[in-house]
Amino acid sequence: PLALYLGSFIVTFRTGGGVPRYLKILWPEILLIDFALYLWGPSHWLAIIGHLAVFFLICLVAHGILYERRPPAGLLTNFYLIIALGGWIGGAAISLLAPFLFKGLFEYPILIILFNFSFWWCGDKSFALYRPGTSRLGMGGRVLIIIVMLVFIGMESWASWQEPIMFRHRNFYGTYRIKDEPLVEGMSGGLRKLLHGRTLHGSQLLDPDLRKTPVSYFYPGGGIAEVYETTPAPRKIAVLGLGAGAVAAYAQQSDAVTYYEIDPDNEKIARQWFTYLDDSMGKISVVVGDGRLSMQKAVHENSGYDIIHMDAFTGDGIPTHLLTREAMEIYLSRLAVNGVIIFHVSNRYYELRPVIKSTSAGLNLYGAINVPATSDKLKYYQNATWCVVLARNPERLQPLVNKGWIRLGKDDGLSGSAPWTDDYINILAPLIENLRYNLITITGP
Repeated sequence: PLALYLGSFIVTFRTGGGVPRYLKILWPEILLIDFALYLWGPSHWLAIIGHLAVFFLICLVAHGILYERRPPAGLLTNFYLIIALGGWIGGAAISLLAPFLFKGLFEYPILIILFNFSFWWCGDKSFALYRPGTSRLGMGGRVLIIIVMLVFIGMESWASWQEPIMFRHRNFYGTYRIKDEPLVEGMSGGLRKLLHGRTLHGSQLLDPDLRKTPVSYFYPGGGIAEVYETTPAPRKIAVLGLGAGAVAAYAQQSDAVTYYEIDPDNEKIARQWFTYLDDSMGKISVVVGDGRLSMQKAVHENSGYDIIHMDAFTGDGIPTHLLTREAMEIYLSRLAVNGVIIFHVSNRYYELRPVIKSTSAGLNLYGAINVPATSDKLKYYQNATWCVVLARNPERLQPLVNKGWIRLGKDDGLSGSAPWTDDYINILAPLIENLRYNLITITGP
């Protein structure tokens, strides 16, 4: 988005720049399409491409108007200073004020509406809905399209607000929603979900007899569960990323689980709306702070983890600093001799397994990946789980291989990737790899 924003300046402020004529003609439809994409949400990679395309077009119009209304050369210094000041004010408002004013990401549709009126107010007559020479049929069709889209937007907005949302919260790390869904496959109590943005961060069955059974990505029989099943107690466990706290359900009485969570509000939400932490038989503690830095600071006092569980990669903004070679060296300094590192990498946007494979290759580590269950074998409250497990010796991974896991190597089916370090991270590579995988799924190899 930042590259598109800056690129629109280059396009519109060149000699003979300004607002392209086709955008003056189609500006109402473009803004309405953007509104519709907002309601659709970034749940599909096509929606992401649509958002970026429309965002670029809106930037072209906004910056084109600035170019067309620029002052004489003697006042250009103040002109560009005001533009920079406006950008700073906008960034500060979104970062500092919006989390306190809104419980959701409502500034996006508000800005679309403000752009709508600003184009109409600041633009010339070519931005009007009606222009001389437009036929009644063409004008009527245009108005009809706008009305239909507005009705659709209103219906979608009304439907979204009718969802059984029990709790909404927003802070600097994003938006939280607690959503209760009705009876699940005939079981009493229903299902409670923790959503961070549009990403599922954990679920729990509300039936008192079933609430101790982890669900979503952590269901018994899934990839994560198999790692815990093949690690004998007593165990020291470190988990980076709290979510709803479902991992605590696997802790036995002799186990100690330390969560590292960067968002201080996450623990409050997990304890208030879910019972995994309180129901756990193990000793549970939560350390608030960046997981990598917190583990590095405590490297001498808390070494010897049997499992280091990396569970911070399901969202659309992945913490890349947790996947570099230097980060893995920190994890190894905290890992017991026969310990394992789990990378839970289920993600709609990024294919991170090749990155982990290549980055760990230079550290003399052995790895394995699970084969996720297909949708027809999963229950409604279970999610397909993608995992990578690393260990110092290959024998430690044999129990997982016996359960169908595939050792990392030439025959693992993963594409090549450059290792990530603190000095080199290519975030586009896993994004493109995921797009390629989706295209193959749709069109076939």
